[in-house]
Amino acid sequence: MKFFYKYFIMGIIFSLVFVNNAFTQNVDTGYIKTYEKQNSLEVFPGFYTSKFNFASKDIFRPNYRLQANTSAYYGIYVTYKWLAVTYGWAIPSTYLDKNVRFKYTRFEYLVNKDNFSIHPYFNAYNGLLEKTGGLKKESRFVPENDVKFRNAGIDFRFYDNSKIFSSRAANSFSEKQMKSAGSYYWLVKPMWQSIKWKEKEGGRIKDSLTYKLISFNPQWISITGGLGYNYSFSIRHGNWLISPAGELAVGGLKMINNPEFKIQPVFSTEARMNVGYNGSNIYCYLYSIVKLMHSKLGYRNLNNLDSDFSLVVGYRFRDYKKRILKVL
Repeated sequence: MKFFYKYFIMGIIFSLVFVNNAFTQNVDTGYIKTYEKQNSLEVFPGFYTSKFNFASKDIFRPNYRLQANTSAYYGIYVTYKWLAVTYGWAIPSTYLDKNVRFKYTRFEYLVNKDNFSIHPYFNAYNGLLEKTGGLKKESRFVPENDVKFRNAGIDFRFYDNSKIFSSRAANSFSEKQMKSAGSYYWLVKPMWQSIKWKEKEGGRIKDSLTYKLISFNPQWISITGGLGYNYSFSIRHGNWLISPAGELAVGGLKMINNPEFKIQPVFSTEARMNVGYNGSNIYCYLYSIVKLMHSKLGYRNLNNLDSDFSLVVGYRFRDYKKRILKVL
């Protein structure tokens, strides 16, 4: 964990320095409009999934499957000047396995500028479900309390056509895209991941090569780079927006705690879609994202499939006349 804290804190510091010193390009006001009210309050119900499929070296069909005990959720998100605060709650009755409670931790934030975005994140799953494929509802999942998965990373995206394309409108509805436009973007994704298995004796992992991989508690770092494209269909001068995006990245990974393995290939792909109303006071949109990361870990390949779907309802407001706690 010490490695993670150094890695993640350094990334946040770099992000803040980069944001403060970034060069802002001139934008075409016929295409992009900045809202007078820059602060916002959002509420967002949604549902997410996270799957970890271990497969043979040359195929995607899983030999062993783990899955987070995911659920529906609701949360709030407040931005005021430079401060952003978010908090979410799981809805207990919607867990995949309602008889199991694992502790999941998630931290992330998104910084959008005219020509780039920075997205640091951290996820910790303290316990996963083994998918057994049984037909009966109560036999679909078996809890693996001692398997813990963690990852942390920072996604950097650099947009090529920021003069007429607003990534803020496309990703968070915080600007108005007056006319339809799109942009290619370059992306770089450094990432750290680990799997920890405390109780190896008597475990349920029957696949021998997956058992061999997880039993030495693998940790690895990866870096991928690639290209994406984001297009915003503007309807009625930006009051309604449809913004699909897709990207593909390739790179390499290196095991930290097992020098036996050399650098291995890794690739990831991602598809996003935001659709909704983008008004000057109130906005509302459907957010959806699906991500696949394919990593070669020597004994087995790991295919990590994540998805998130939510309904975001937001309200914009002005700065207060008096400073809050003398800092805001």
